[in-house]
Amino acid sequence: MDITVTAGNSGQLDEFYKREWAIVDRKHYGKDVSWESWTPKNFTIEARENNEIVGALSFAIHQDVSVIELFITAEKHRRKGIGELLLKKLEEISKEHKVHKIYLQTGKDWEIVSYYEKFGYKKTADVPDHYLHADYIEMTKFI
Repeated sequence: MDITVTAGNSGQLDEFYKREWAIVDRKHYGKDVSWESWTPKNFTIEARENNEIVGALSFAIHQDVSVIELFITAEKHRRKGIGELLLKKLEEISKEHKVHKIYLQTGKDWEIVSYYEKFGYKKTADVPDHYLHADYIEMTKFI
């Protein structure tokens, strides 16, 4: 048996995944699930003022779940409602794609936790010793 490391997927590997995951998906979900439906749909929402980016939120939709990957507002533009507008647009797009849940990971003791809670996100998991060995939490909102 040979073990190899590749930098990307080959057509042969895609076919292997498609075939083998179809078997497992039927066991897990009790039905066929389109391989293509697992391909993430990536989005970035930008907030601009005078053609300058003052906030952005990047997320991906996997099946029927949105994952917030990056979310930040320029420090000098905080507390102006920009983040709220970005989160509302995220929910709007997610609903259009029949998403039922949005989740994210953030630092356990970061001030942003209370911000997310203000918009209905709840802690759903601890993620200890995560990025740069900091403790994180997972937060979720069902929509």
